[in-house]
Amino acid sequence: MTTYTGTNAKIEVGPGVLRSDQLAQELIKAQAEERMAHADYRAAIDRLNETKTYTTVLMVEIATRSFAQAGVVFGKSVIRRKDDPDVEYLAVGVRSEGTLMVRYRTKTGKWFKTAQPLWCVTADKIDIVRNEE
Repeated sequence: MTTYTGTNAKIEVGPGVLRSDQLAQELIKAQAEERMAHADYRAAIDRLNETKTYTTVLMVEIATRSFAQAGVVFGKSVIRRKDDPDVEYLAVGVRSEGTLMVRYRTKTGKWFKTAQPLWCVTADKIDIVRNEE
C-alpha cells in the first residue's frame, strides 16, 4: 500500500482502498443528493407558508362574515360585550387571526385613532348599541 500525504489530506492507494478519483465521485454524488434534499426541503417550506397564508385569509373571511351577519358595520357600529356591558367600543375591522379590532372611547367622548384587538370575542358575544354617522 502506498500513502501520499499532502498539506491537509492523506490518500492511501492499494488493494481494497478507495482511490482519490473514486472518493471524488462519491463526494460529488453526496453533494448532489444533499442539494436535492435541500431543494425538497425548500419546496416543502414554501408549500407550508402558502398554506398558512390561505388559512389566515380564510380565518379573516370567516370572522368578517360572522360579524357582518350579526349586523356589525365596521367603522360605524358601536358594540358592547355581553359579559361587560358598561364599556362601548367602535368596531373597525378584523385582524389576521380573526380577532375583532375596536377603538376605545376617550374621556372627552371621542374615539381613539388607534385600534386595539378585542380578544376572545365572537359575534354571539357582542351586542350592537347603535350605528354612528
